[in-house]
Amino acid sequence: MTADALVTVLQGHGVALAMGLALGGAALAMLMPGPRTTIAVVITALALALVSVTASAIGVMAHGPLAYNITEGLSLRLDPWSTVLGVVSVANALLAALIGASWLTQEAEPGPARYGLAAMLVLVAAGIGMTFGANLVWTIMWLQIAGLSAVVLVAVAGGFQAASLNGALRVLAGFGVAGALAWFGAALFFAGAGGLDPSAVAGSPAMSHAARAGLMVVAIGLALTGLIAPLDHWGPSVFGRGPLLGALVAVGVIGPSVFAALARTVSILSDLGAGLAVGLSLVVLGTGSAIIGGFQALSSLDLRRLAGYAFAAQVGCALLGLALATPGGAAAAAMKVAAAGLGGLLLAAAGSAESDMQRLDGLAQRAPLAALCATLGCLVFMSAPFTLGYAGTWLLVEAALERGWWLGAALTVAVSLAGVVFGGRSLERVYFRAPHAEPIGRRDILHSAGLAVLAILVLAAGVAGGPITEIMEQAGHALVVWPVGPRP
Repeated sequence: MTADALVTVLQGHGVALAMGLALGGAALAMLMPGPRTTIAVVITALALALVSVTASAIGVMAHGPLAYNITEGLSLRLDPWSTVLGVVSVANALLAALIGASWLTQEAEPGPARYGLAAMLVLVAAGIGMTFGANLVWTIMWLQIAGLSAVVLVAVAGGFQAASLNGALRVLAGFGVAGALAWFGAALFFAGAGGLDPSAVAGSPAMSHAARAGLMVVAIGLALTGLIAPLDHWGPSVFGRGPLLGALVAVGVIGPSVFAALARTVSILSDLGAGLAVGLSLVVLGTGSAIIGGFQALSSLDLRRLAGYAFAAQVGCALLGLALATPGGAAAAAMKVAAAGLGGLLLAAAGSAESDMQRLDGLAQRAPLAALCATLGCLVFMSAPFTLGYAGTWLLVEAALERGWWLGAALTVAVSLAGVVFGGRSLERVYFRAPHAEPIGRRDILHSAGLAVLAILVLAAGVAGGPITEIMEQAGHALVVWPVGPRP
């Protein structure tokens, strides 16, 4: 075996191993006798999966993209775009488990709690599948598995209360409609292209209208599940009175994974000669999400809803970056989504089990670690210097101005200004209000450790902004210049 062949095998096995670890961990979690051992299995599986995906990302960055065939007709697409967002989603899943797994076991009985945590691991595997899928059937299949896993997670994590059951039903409806549209789009693409692998028709502007229409329908299906404000049906119910772990997984895993698949789909469409239609659609959708999400965040009285709406506003800006159809715009989009995921985790975790904004009053005196997370989350959405939010905003404004798109740059800055308003209002409660009479919820060592790790990670990412920017630029270049993976 040559050195190049060995690298190919190791890189591909890294991603496949991460999926296997998540699925195997899910099966093992359901066999554990108690909540502590179940949580230990979940965290171990996610930590090993993160190491595996990161190893593949390092290999891709060093040796270039590749297609890794698992079986006949079933392959993974490994390039900087997929590996970067894959690392983001798995890392966020690990943080979500550290912060929210113990809360799930306190809200639910031991038996259902095991199934909820197992569903979380299946959802992580599905997110990896969506991010790296090179085949429409593979991507859509994992989209539906992610939806079903989210239904179980939200219902169980909320103790089968009315709010969590309502959230689970909305997740089921949203992902059900998205799946139906995506399967219909895949059928259209197959009828027009004679296959289900977009890489087989790369660089074919003469592709039939049916194939292009099919990919567009698939993109619409993905957008319905990506926490994009105009199309967001299931998000508010999960972020409102839904469970903490459900909110953490939504912004940390589902959002980045769906965005990775959506970005790949629209890039393929542009490569097939539908660039104008795709660009206009992304501008409309991104502008709507940025404006609606921003206004919803400004009026939110719930910390978790604030996290979800702020995430939607940032995803809207990321879509504007994709609409530029330049490596710089795509790099900014990746950075925006990574920053929004971390910011959403910070804000959702800061309130713990109680997400009413009034619970923030005097939080710095009652729970300094939670107050630090709330502060960092607000700073990320404010696009404050030395945060990933600032790096993403800078990259996007720079990319927009390079194309002469002043309105896009102005909208990006306006979203950051909205973050200044709702962030400043939140920080005023944290530091300058009399402490709330009631506690913020039960204390837990694992939860506190998760908050500490998250805070350290966000601070470290701000310090290492330069290298992270270079990585995101490689990801953006891969998406735009080589949108469907390695050429045959």
